[in-house]
Amino acid sequence: MLAGQGVVMGSLFGVAATAAAQGEPFEAALKGVFVLPKADVAVSLGAAVYWLEAVGAVTTEETGNRLIGAATNGADAEAPSVAVRLNGFAG
Repeated sequence: MLAGQGVVMGSLFGVAATAAAQGEPFEAALKGVFVLPKADVAVSLGAAVYWLEAVGAVTTEETGNRLIGAATNGADAEAPSVAVRLNGFAG
């Protein structure tokens, strides 16, 4: 895993603060605002955002995905990323 990468850890979602091999311990931030990769969807300011684990990206699609926070800026569908305020858990 790379530093800055989003990661689900059981019921938690965070952004890796350190790099680590698969299965190795690492530090992660659970709260704060982070720019994360985004699926090909438009995101509105303040929208609830979910983690699309299969591709490692933020989406607005609730079904089958985990709530991770809210968008702190808007982004059109073509934008590669969006700023997200993490809520500290993966709902």
